[in-house]
Amino acid sequence: MARKESILIDKTVPLSTIESEIDRLRTTGSKSDAAMARRLELIRYRYKGLSVVQSADLLRVNIQSGYNWQAAWNRGGIEALRSGTSTGRPPLVTPHQLESVAIRAHFEKWNTRQVRQYIKLQFGVDYTPAQIRDKLTGIGMRFVQNDDSDKNDDGFWTF
Repeated sequence: MARKESILIDKTVPLSTIESEIDRLRTTGSKSDAAMARRLELIRYRYKGLSVVQSADLLRVNIQSGYNWQAAWNRGGIEALRSGTSTGRPPLVTPHQLESVAIRAHFEKWNTRQVRQYIKLQFGVDYTPAQIRDKLTGIGMRFVQNDDSDKNDDGFWTF
């Protein structure tokens, strides 16, 4: 026999409002709106009498996420669900700092090893050569090999 839900869902918002919000979020095509629609779907299932475990299973999300979403809903409704998203871990080197590194690397014609040393000295972050390459190519830089060399790091970064 299944356990009775220990945390009840707050039903202050009409089900029709939840369903229309789900429909609206699905039509935008945005990833964040799609994620919000999934959270609201769990709330809709809870309104219809399903447990958090059953609702999470139907949506194929972790059970703890289901409980977290319900707790956010009970705390502040739709807005609490919306603001509960995490932005993730902040970068060790900010985009502004990386841009200044890139400009300097371009004008001083630095290779990957020199960029890595500068970042380590300036910001205390020890990126691998692959991470340096990914970050610099991600902001539009490219590595130019010297014509007369076959060494991997004998070249420089440029825009």
